Amino acid sequence: MDKKMWLDLHYVEILSNINKFDEICEELQQIQKWLLDFPTHWEYFVLLCYNISIKLYKKEEYERAITILEIAIKIEKNVLQSSHDRFAVLKLLTHIFLLYKPEYYWQKCLEVISLWNKEDIPVSILLTSLKAAFFSNNQNTVQDILNSFTEIEGVSIFLISNIVQELEKYEYNRCATDFLKTMRDRTVEIGDKLFLMSLELKIYFKTNCLEKANILIEDAIKLVKFQDTTPKQSNSFCRVILVYTNDLLKAKSFMQCLTWCKKLLKFSELSKIHDAVFHQLQQRICLSYLEMNENELAKQTFSEMDRSVSGTDSLQAYLALRIALQYEDERLADMAMKYLGNNNQGFENILLACCKKAVSSGTEAFACKVLESVLQKFNIVEGKISHLKLLQSLIKLHLENAAKSIIDNPKRASNAS
Repeated sequence: MDKKMWLDLHYVEILSNINKFDEICEELQQIQKWLLDFPTHWEYFVLLCYNISIKLYKKEEYERAITILEIAIKIEKNVLQSSHDRFAVLKLLTHIFLLYKPEYYWQKCLEVISLWNKEDIPVSILLTSLKAAFFSNNQNTVQDILNSFTEIEGVSIFLISNIVQELEKYEYNRCATDFLKTMRDRTVEIGDKLFLMSLELKIYFKTNCLEKANILIEDAIKLVKFQDTTPKQSNSFCRVILVYTNDLLKAKSFMQCLTWCKKLLKFSELSKIHDAVFHQLQQRICLSYLEMNENELAKQTFSEMDRSVSGTDSLQAYLALRIALQYEDERLADMAMKYLGNNNQGFENILLACCKKAVSSGTEAFACKVLESVLQKFNIVEGKISHLKLLQSLIKLHLENAAKSIIDNPKRASNAS
């Protein structure tokens, strides 16, 4: 009988080698009925099922692969010790469940994962179980899986980031922030804590939970107050706030932008941050002041900037020219021209935008002087500016200035006519 079992298994292997998959499932089911009496063949049977399933998986014949892997699991359950073959079978089966009709197979996927010994289960398989849980549309099911992660020692920051990404994808934002709080409380290294805080802060901004965002930033400030941090450790946290303030600028929410920039400024006073990050922060504060007509504060902020990191920065050029026109400052206007000379993109748009602002601030005459200087200094061949557009802007500025003079001195204008 033992010899017959060996021959039957060998026959199935031959069928697999010649791709006769139609007959294989039936043969394996027949063998399974008698196999429990022949424990010496269990391991070979499981390996055979796995190899056949791999072939079916590659052919995208997922239903057959599932059937054969489930047969293998029934036999593997009888093996006293967990084997490498069991892990391979379970991993392949859960992968196919999520790849093929996950909305139908999610529960089976979780049942298969539950066959793992708790102490042996790989963290990657827990991530698979989380993906399966999403299809349950049940927050409690998702939370149960997350609780499994919190019980594991040494979960990597990279894996936590992946988990949060998956939670956000399926809009489990509350679960994500609660999970992040739990994991950062268990984290010792300050850079890792700040990174997890950055993930949490990003969710608060995305979901408009601004009060929670404010509390989290205050917690971050307390965290770095008595600890030395490097720019690398604080970078991710700073970047989240910079991205959010950039969105506020695009939405013309200048007061809000200024508020959050000042919070980051407070953080930067206690934590080392990259020079480029600090420079962007100052620029956004300066721009917000300008747009809110807080010109003195804008000028003061600009004067405090490190000019060495902004040689080809279009925003720096815009700020310099805006303030120069506002205060009719020739020295600052010359500096703005140097910035513009180094900036190949946006040259023309910066000039035109600043001249437009000059009309509303009543400094058309000085803007005319600056534009005339530009037309003299820069060659049209360089391709940086359109002389026609700048001439049109110059004419408009002269007309605005002339109209203003007539309004201011109507008697002189009447005599001239």
